[in-house]
Amino acid sequence: MDFKRWEVVIVEFGTPNTQLNKDSYKVTEIINEMHGINLGKEFSCKHYGIIISPTYLNKQKVVILPISSKRDKYKCEFDNIYCLKTEKDFQKSREKYKFLSKPSIVLINDIRSLDITRINKFIDKQGNIKEFFLEKKDQEGIKYKLKKFFIE
Repeated sequence: MDFKRWEVVIVEFGTPNTQLNKDSYKVTEIINEMHGINLGKEFSCKHYGIIISPTYLNKQKVVILPISSKRDKYKCEFDNIYCLKTEKDFQKSREKYKFLSKPSIVLINDIRSLDITRINKFIDKQGNIKEFFLEKKDQEGIKYKLKKFFIE
């Protein structure tokens, strides 16, 4: 499957370990024994994500920014958050990003490189692959937030 920059995809971010008590393991034990399990606040499970790498890394990886609908936890004014769909413009932007069922945010600080086997495109009920891309305005907004959060 061919993925492109600024494409919105479905991503399997990994398995969360909700039973792990952070005081029951030493850091070295977690590193040695917990491969493939997301701990604590690490992004987990299936979510939408945005591919931001211009090409594949090592022919098998892309850089992803996760999308979350947990808007109540975050403020759009923070440098690590980009509001993709706000409550205010939710109805008018419904057609633009119809795959989002709620106001959503892009979590800049949860940027990750992932193997392409964790990524899927949207498939409609007839089995056709659908591609969705961010509009230029949102691409520029995310670039600004990435620069502000990581460089400045």
